[in-house]
Amino acid sequence: IEVEYGGMYMLPIPYRLGYEFLGWYDADQRVDDKGTWKLEKDVELVAKWKFLEFKINCDVNNDGAFDREYAYNSLTETFDIEAPQEAGKIFSHWVDENGKIYESDLSIPKGSEGNYNLTAVWWNYIYNDVVYEYNGETLCVIGYIGNCHKDIYIPSEILGKAVVGIKAGAFEGLENKAIPLGFISRIVITRSITYIGDNAFNKCKNIKVILLTNNDEDAIKETGKWLQSVVISPVGNDDLVDVLLLKRPAIGASLYQKIEE
Repeated sequence: IEVEYGGMYMLPIPYRLGYEFLGWYDADQRVDDKGTWKLEKDVELVAKWKFLEFKINCDVNNDGAFDREYAYNSLTETFDIEAPQEAGKIFSHWVDENGKIYESDLSIPKGSEGNYNLTAVWWNYIYNDVVYEYNGETLCVIGYIGNCHKDIYIPSEILGKAVVGIKAGAFEGLENKAIPLGFISRIVITRSITYIGDNAFNKCKNIKVILLTNNDEDAIKETGKWLQSVVISPVGNDDLVDVLLLKRPAIGASLYQKIEE
């Protein structure tokens, strides 16, 4: 860079991955980044740097306290931020102090830099007004908090976790929650369900519980397979069994008939 004595000058600000720039130096003397040039000589300026160490702090319990700490720098090999595991909970994702969301499987590649404060976000177990309980690797239905203004659909899996059962009393007395001219008429159950507990559908006389099948053609065959594999408690589920034995268990069908013996 050519400058005139007494003239204005500005030095470039360099960037180096993983380092903080400390300034330009003439031997041991730091030179201002800009100003009026007052040296009557040529100089060779050398950049000085500070190697940076970074931290990723993780608040697993979402209580403002950091439970995990990862130290790294730009030379650290790629590493993963492990998703937390807690009994009775399903981990969803990480979020930083600016609200940016990070996937649950978070990988920090080599050459990364920066400090981060991450907070764990846990799934709240309520999906389309249906309340679920998490048991290790599977889910089961334990209740309903909606106002019955729409049909209920129980999916085969949520967030990669299979829905395998409906616990005792899960939908008991559901028809009493109906709002005028808008009560629920259908509960759709997929074939992932393997058990239905006591009184799961007790006092649900106005509600049709149907099994979701691929098409009408294989309805009887598929329903038969499902009934053979699912364990349905006889206690308080008389109406449920009556409704499940359908010839045409199709969504939207107005007539439901028992399969002829």
